[in-house]
Amino acid sequence: MASKDSENGNFMRNFARRFSAVPAMSVDQSHGEGEVCDVPLTPRFQPPAMARRVSEPVVLGGRLADGTRIGQDQCRLDGADANRRVTGESLKRGTAYIYENRPALSRQVSSEPSFKVEIDPLDLVSSTIHEAATKNDVSSLVHLLEGGHDINDKDWAGRSAVFLAVRNHSYGALDLLLRHRADTLGVVTHSDDAALHFAVKGGDVKIVNSLLTLDENCDVNVRGNGDLTPLHLAVNNNDTEMVKVLVQHNADVNAIDSTNVTPIALATSRCSPELMFHLLSPRATGAFCVRTEQQSNGRLRGPRTASESKDNINNQDEMQRTPLMLAALFGDSDSLRLLLSTGADVRRVDCDSRTVLHHAVGHSKVLDILLQNTKAKRLLEKKDGAGCTPLHHAAQGGFDKNVRSLIAAGADRNSRNNNGETALHEAARHGRLNVLKTLLRGSGREGKPGDSIKVRLVNTANSRGLRPLHLASKYGHPEVVRYLLDNHAAITQTVEGISPLHYAVKSGNQKTVDCLLDVHYDCLNWDDDNGNTPLHVAANENLPEIVTLLLSDGAIITENLHRENALDVAINKGSEDAALAMGRHGR
Repeated sequence: MASKDSENGNFMRNFARRFSAVPAMSVDQSHGEGEVCDVPLTPRFQPPAMARRVSEPVVLGGRLADGTRIGQDQCRLDGADANRRVTGESLKRGTAYIYENRPALSRQVSSEPSFKVEIDPLDLVSSTIHEAATKNDVSSLVHLLEGGHDINDKDWAGRSAVFLAVRNHSYGALDLLLRHRADTLGVVTHSDDAALHFAVKGGDVKIVNSLLTLDENCDVNVRGNGDLTPLHLAVNNNDTEMVKVLVQHNADVNAIDSTNVTPIALATSRCSPELMFHLLSPRATGAFCVRTEQQSNGRLRGPRTASESKDNINNQDEMQRTPLMLAALFGDSDSLRLLLSTGADVRRVDCDSRTVLHHAVGHSKVLDILLQNTKAKRLLEKKDGAGCTPLHHAAQGGFDKNVRSLIAAGADRNSRNNNGETALHEAARHGRLNVLKTLLRGSGREGKPGDSIKVRLVNTANSRGLRPLHLASKYGHPEVVRYLLDNHAAITQTVEGISPLHYAVKSGNQKTVDCLLDVHYDCLNWDDDNGNTPLHVAANENLPEIVTLLLSDGAIITENLHRENALDVAINKGSEDAALAMGRHGR
């Protein structure tokens, strides 16, 4: 009887002769007589407890002696070779493990060795169209298709051969599949994306050109997940070359996705000027064509008319924002110029009634471009849903350069919003000292000095009687309080009787309290409509330092309408620190 070494050597020689594509093999015979056969594990396979060497060679991606095909992802064979298994994942690592189950009734551990065969996966003959497409194995793909394989069959992951060819940049395989009219739509199970979407995501212009030229049913505007077109994806990737190719194939630059966003609108937030140019250039040359909703069979209608171009370039998203508004919002001056030059409508408003000027606030270059446009300049006093003009927004954001540009263009500093507030109120509320100085620098539209107009502006009250000084005090901006007081701001009470000092005390900002008392000591004991003085407020808010300050400055202890003095308020509210401060003060 031949030795085991001789038997194993013959096996491997037969293996090499039968599969001449396998250039080199090494045999791992690490197990001796009586040892457990340790078949290496793979991520997708659990080997049997008892195994012995197979009598015939087994190669993944090839065939058995009886002609049974073993696919790359196939782990169990049927028929006469039901007990024979192979490890599909091992092929991807260049190693095929070969073994065979022993009869189920046997509990004896096999003493036969396991074999580890080193192989090159690229040298194996492709056995499925998916494998051939992945490896760009055109000859095998031809053979398989001639043998009647379903060209649109899906693999274990629900992927078609077209998808695998696209993903792996298998140009030859893809061309062959397309010439055999493979389906390019449902290429992946449970996904609405077509092959063209995946090709665009991969950034392969050559693949995209193949799909658009070889597949007569390929729609450049096909909808995928989220109603996105391939052009949406190219724009999202800021892929200028891809955008150029898609536009040349009549991609619709105004196709809207599920959120009403067009490729043009998407480009304003993230893309280069060159990409935007390619999106808009067909419109400028009049060469832009689109598929009508009724014509889904691939026929195109002629160029858009001028009115159609203007209507579509102003498509509004789910917030009713146009591409021009988005360009202004993101500070994209190059896109803004292109959109203006192609007839974008500056008069449109969004869902909050904001114009392109409102959206331009915060971007000086964009705002200056718009203010040079006659139609846009007419929007200076256009108010949004809250009654705010662009000047209100610029003052609120602290954009001093914007404020100066708007005033120079003729913005009215006396314009009020729905709460009766001017831009000066907004600047005071948010502590924008530089903006406040700019607003008080002149007297009106002409920008000329004028103390009388300045005094009127600084003392303008809103619908509740709050003046800029109230707001600066309320939100704790001592520098703004000081500047307003230096510019003739009067200390008054609101319709509820609340003074700036009440607000300053409640904010807890001691510097603001000091500023007010330095200029208007008389307001120390003013009470509001509920009879509460600033001392009551300090007690209620548990502010011991301010309690001490007010008492030291001569605050009178009085009762409010509920017959409570400051100490009563502190005790009832549980303001222990404030109560102790009053007790220690000795008054």
